[in-house]
Amino acid sequence: DNIKRSLPMFMRFCAVQSYLSLDGFLFELPGEEFGASPGDLGNGVRRLLKVLSDADPAGVRCMDKSYVSKRGWCFEFDRCTFFVTTFAPCYPDTHCRFNFHSKNSFVLLQPEDSFLRHSISGDTPHTNWENPRTVRDH
Repeated sequence: DNIKRSLPMFMRFCAVQSYLSLDGFLFELPGEEFGASPGDLGNGVRRLLKVLSDADPAGVRCMDKSYVSKRGWCFEFDRCTFFVTTFAPCYPDTHCRFNFHSKNSFVLLQPEDSFLRHSISGDTPHTNWENPRTVRDH
C-alpha cells in the first residue's frame, strides 16, 4: 500500500527528472524485516520493484521479463531506466551501502540520465567485487 501511494510522485519524478537534473528517488523499506539479511533485503527490493513494474504507465513491466535475472536487464519505469542501489542493516559498517544503524532499508533509484549528466563512466558488463575499479564495482 505504501508503494502504491508513492506512485504518483514517482511518475512525476520520471516525467521531470531529466529537465530538472534530479539524480534519484528514494524509497524507504520500514522495519528490520526488510534488511536484516541479504535474503530479506532481496525480497523487499523485489517486492518494491514488482509493484512499480506492474504499474508502469509505458506497459513494459520489466519485472515480468524472462531475462530479469540475466546480464543486461535493468529496471525500467515509464521509459526511464534506472540503476538500483540499496542501503540496509545487513551491510557491515565497512561497506559503502552501510545505513548507519537505521533499522530501515532504503532503495535509491538513479536514472541512467543522471550518470550521463555528471559524466560518470558508462556501465560495465560485470561487477569486480574483489578489486573495485569503476563506479559500478563500489
